[in-house]
Amino acid sequence: MITLLHCADLHLSGRSDDEMRYSLSVLDEIIRLAEARDLRAILFCGDTFDSFNDAAMMRNEFRNRIAILPKSCDVFLIAGNHEDIGRKDRALAAYDFGIAPDHIIEGVPFKYFTCEGFDLLAIPHSHEYRDYAEWRMPEKGLRKRIAMAHGIVTDMVFAGIFDSEESSASAMDVDLFHKLGVDYAAMGHIHAARSRKFGAVDIVYPGSARVWRKNEFGPRYVSLVHCGDTLTYELQPLESAGEFRSIHLFVDFDGNVETLQELQDLAKGWSPNDRVLLSFSGIVEDEVIARGNIQHLVEEMQKYVRVVDCEEHVEVVSGIASQLLAKKFLKRWSEKKPEEPEKVEVWKRAREIGLMKMRDIIEARR
Repeated sequence: MITLLHCADLHLSGRSDDEMRYSLSVLDEIIRLAEARDLRAILFCGDTFDSFNDAAMMRNEFRNRIAILPKSCDVFLIAGNHEDIGRKDRALAAYDFGIAPDHIIEGVPFKYFTCEGFDLLAIPHSHEYRDYAEWRMPEKGLRKRIAMAHGIVTDMVFAGIFDSEESSASAMDVDLFHKLGVDYAAMGHIHAARSRKFGAVDIVYPGSARVWRKNEFGPRYVSLVHCGDTLTYELQPLESAGEFRSIHLFVDFDGNVETLQELQDLAKGWSPNDRVLLSFSGIVEDEVIARGNIQHLVEEMQKYVRVVDCEEHVEVVSGIASQLLAKKFLKRWSEKKPEEPEKVEVWKRAREIGLMKMRDIIEARR
């Protein structure tokens, strides 16, 4: 039994010192995992780098880490759509990544490798794959056949709603893997972990190996593929990748935000590599006070996590509290505070809706 590591969408990036440090820390964990598991191969299934320029800039850091691996561990890297960004007429294989140049697959429909213990079909990202029926492939023997590819498998669209980048990628038909005798398709491109068995082939997206953008919820994974007389796989979470978290915070009429202490207590269970979106909403009388409180809270939360994103959906209704109609409404609203914690959010939202209605009524009278 041999073990392979299937990794996708690492998006190594040098756009800032923090992004470089963070993305390389995930690669470090992958290398440590490879050493501990005595891997036969690592499959980088596209978008290993955020762009071609990132690949050229970070090749030394990548090469130094790959050099730690034992010689018995082969490394294969296919180009994804992000390796084509800024490529021009350059080739990845012209640069020294510490990988055998023929193990960097780009600019061809596919390459086929006979490896120790398994066969490998490497399919780089392409704008179309319709000619797969014409690919010349050796007859399949008793060994398992692994494919590594970067794109969308059409029959897996059921698994979720993709963003514009994912949905615009060229589609691969499941029949491609059936016709070519694939047992395990190591996929990249979709950033959420997805897997499905189609007949004899397991099609697996481990998802992005790190949090590359907002709304990538949950742990980040690589897939460990155990290959022998049978083939099994397991998703391995990457602790260094952190997680994306989204927190909605209510801004009250006086511009106050939910207590900082509650957030700090919550943040104690987070990873320093987490990315957090703080979304603020509410109706305020004084925007300056509200924004000052929001900024203070954001600055405090930046001490706990790698990135804090902020979205503000705050309406300003200046002077409304002095209006008789609004005063009556706010008095009745405060009297109706629910005892059940799960109803408090609805109660707060009722004040927002009520005050907006008050504003419309007052303005209509003018």
